[in-house]
Amino acid sequence: MFGKIINRYATVGFFLLIVIIGSVSQHRENVSITGGSNTLVDVTDLFQVYTGGPYNVAISIETKDYYPEASHLSVLLFDVFRPMIGVNILLKDMPQVYSNIYFNMRMWTHVDRRSQILPMIGQGNLYFGFLFSPIFSILFVLLAYFLERIYQSTIPLELYYFIGLALIRLGFMMGQNTMNMINDISMNLFLFLLVYFFNKKTKQIF
Repeated sequence: MFGKIINRYATVGFFLLIVIIGSVSQHRENVSITGGSNTLVDVTDLFQVYTGGPYNVAISIETKDYYPEASHLSVLLFDVFRPMIGVNILLKDMPQVYSNIYFNMRMWTHVDRRSQILPMIGQGNLYFGFLFSPIFSILFVLLAYFLERIYQSTIPLELYYFIGLALIRLGFMMGQNTMNMINDISMNLFLFLLVYFFNKKTKQIF
């Protein structure tokens, strides 16, 4: 986004980030979950907070063992189409459970909560197994490259804005899953493009 100018500040920013994380951690007065008896576990737990949730990834892998029905094709289809704007109106009353609910059932076990986001890599593991678990991530990266090519060659200001918004949202991919991404992209890109092309056609007619 900023080009070569950002290189001047990258090193300073990196060290500043370390200082900030250390200060925030100290201010929060983190408590050792092992009482100081296992440094490796304590450090792992600390980094869990700042690195996108490796603990959540581990729990998502276990979800398949606890709830085998979470791997069914019907759940995959619901994951893809239920968050899609427009289609979600048709599917909102269906009793089908999507994968994030299974994940939270495994996460909390004894509490009915929906507060955690199923990691995309764990979602891929549910349907495609260990070897092909990155398939969702790969597809979204390819989508980002595709949109980037259009972004670099587009002329209308409106398209430049719409596609740029979608690209920024795709930058959060690693901390999300397909439900989040499909919902946001269908709302921030496809819906806007539909309005844009409808407006363009209307102007041509009148």
